Amino acid sequence: MQKTFSLFITLLSISIVAQNENRLTDTIYGKLSKEIPVWLKKYDIPAVSVAIIDNGAIAYNRTFGLQSPEKATTDETLFLSASIAKPMTAEVFLRLASIGKVNLDEPMANHWLDPDIADDPRAELLTPRYVLTHQTGFKNWRRMTNDKLRFERDPGLEMGYSGEGFLYLVRFLEGKFGKPFNKLAEEVLFVPEQMKNVSYVYQTGFEDRMAWPYFPDSNWREARKVETAFGAGGLRITAEDYAKFI
Repeated sequence: MQKTFSLFITLLSISIVAQNENRLTDTIYGKLSKEIPVWLKKYDIPAVSVAIIDNGAIAYNRTFGLQSPEKATTDETLFLSASIAKPMTAEVFLRLASIGKVNLDEPMANHWLDPDIADDPRAELLTPRYVLTHQTGFKNWRRMTNDKLRFERDPGLEMGYSGEGFLYLVRFLEGKFGKPFNKLAEEVLFVPEQMKNVSYVYQTGFEDRMAWPYFPDSNWREARKVETAFGAGGLRITAEDYAKFI
């Protein structure tokens, strides 16, 4: 089992609403920069990327430690974001909805129907709203249901956290627009918000920038290339770009 916060990343984005009398100062930032390397060594964590938002702006952005056994992190080290990719995936959909390109309550079956549930009439009930509110009726992952996607309950009946739901939303959007999800994300989110170090899929030039997974006993594993966007995770990003999103 991996150590807490040390499997794929330690990515920390802190949002601070500062009062004038409590505004973070350069002295405090300097202390943070001094203490973080000590904490990494104490808790055997290879790396951490920190972005602090103060009064609506990125006030502090630093990365510490190693991204792989023999390579130090830089401000361009890409961490695997895991499930905090979901809010960004939701934002991509909602930006498309805000300009009338998609609808929260349209049937996703019109553009995507997973073969595992093609014969289940409940597939016709699936909508983006049920995905974004975790009411698809799916388990978190199909590996929990013998590697087959299936309904545990009717869509819309109750909340049940599901990464499969976000994967379903991504496939729906790709079918509807006829382009990869990462391209949609670039068009409506990454480029408009000037996020230059982010992608749901592996890109040329990522090879020497990806943080490796790290397990107990100093056991490193080479970073995996995510070739297909799945929306529930797999996002490579810097803390600075995630702070821009926030």
